[in-house]
Amino acid sequence: MLDDLWANLPLYFLIFCCVPVVFVLVAMYWVWRQLADFTSPDVSRIEKNFSDLKKKHPNWDDNRLIQRVIRQQAWRCGVIGAITSLGGFYTLPVMLPVDVVLSAQVQAALVAFIAQHYGQHHTGEAESRIRTALIMSGGVQASRSTSTLLTRFAVYLMQKSFAKLIPFVGAVIGFGVNYVIASGVGHAAQRWYAGRSKV
Repeated sequence: MLDDLWANLPLYFLIFCCVPVVFVLVAMYWVWRQLADFTSPDVSRIEKNFSDLKKKHPNWDDNRLIQRVIRQQAWRCGVIGAITSLGGFYTLPVMLPVDVVLSAQVQAALVAFIAQHYGQHHTGEAESRIRTALIMSGGVQASRSTSTLLTRFAVYLMQKSFAKLIPFVGAVIGFGVNYVIASGVGHAAQRWYAGRSKV
C-alpha cells in the first residue's frame, strides 16, 4: 500500500496541488480582466453607450440622455468604492489610493465625454485645468478657489479613509461617497459645458 502511494505521488501532487493552483490563477486572471474592463476609463465606450441610449429612447433629449450616462458612471464609481472598502482597516493603505485613482479616471472619462458632446474637442492647458477643477471639486462650481478645492479634496480623503476602516459598512459608505461625488462631477461638467456651448 505504501509502495502504491509513493508510486502515485506525482499523480496526487498534480491532482491536488497543480490543478487547483492553475484553476485559481485562471479565475484570478479572468476576474482581473473583468475588473480592468469595468474600471477602465474609455470615452469611446461612453459615446457608444450614449448612442445606444439614443436609439433605445429616441424621444429623450440630449440632456436627459447625459443624465442617464452620468448615473451609470456614478454607479461605476460607487462599485469601485464598495469593492475597495471591503477589506476594512487591513487593506486601507493599498485600497484607498487604488479607489482614488480609479474613481478619478472614471470621472475624467465622464468629463471628457461631456466636454466633447458640447463641442469642446481641444485639450489645451486651460481646458485641462478646467477638467481637473471639475474632478477635484467633487461637483462644486469650477470657479472655486484653489484653496477651497484642496480643502474639499482633503475632506474627501478623510471620508474615504473612515469608510474603509469598517468592513461591509465601509463598502456601503464607500459606494455612497463615490456615487455622490461622481454624480456631482458629472452634473457640474454638464452645467459648465452646456453653458459654454450657448455662448
